Amino acid sequence: MDWSESDPGELLSGCLSGDQRAWGALVDRFAGVVLSVARAQGLSAEQRDDVVQIVFAILFRRLESIEDPESLPKWLMVTTRRECWRQIRSARRHTDLKKEVGEITASASSNPGEGAGESLEMLEEQSLLRAGLTMIGEKCRRLLLALFGDGGDSSYERVSEQVGIPVGSIGPTRARCLKRLLERIEGLRES
Repeated sequence: MDWSESDPGELLSGCLSGDQRAWGALVDRFAGVVLSVARAQGLSAEQRDDVVQIVFAILFRRLESIEDPESLPKWLMVTTRRECWRQIRSARRHTDLKKEVGEITASASSNPGEGAGESLEMLEEQSLLRAGLTMIGEKCRRLLLALFGDGGDSSYERVSEQVGIPVGSIGPTRARCLKRLLERIEGLRES
């Protein structure tokens, strides 16, 4: 059968029946959609290639869940956008981690008395802190970074302006956010 002229429903049926040519035709037909969404998200060529592969791998695993074949393009666009965001977050974390490693390495080399074990322990603690900060929500993350990000020298008035919450709410909110952060870090240590 020539799958190139088939509609999405026929392609999905062919894929579900195990026809590799149907799968190839489906990928050929919709790869441009996935690629254009990834390009619009500003990903590098390498990241876009990864996203295309990941999105079609997800589709392959979820073929049976596509109830309306006509919604396949929209499903692919939404899935691609989500995967792009995941790639962007991952790239940011990787860049931040590289920066931290560089800072720790520079600190360790300028403090020869500090052992490698202490540097690794500090790196692990910073990594747990960063991971915990990603898990506590935007409002708490912004508040804690405003309060402690520059050595803890920020006044409540300045933090209030930065974060957009009343001065009187900063203390109680800080306490809740710190509690949430500590819970997340402990959970990460246990896993």
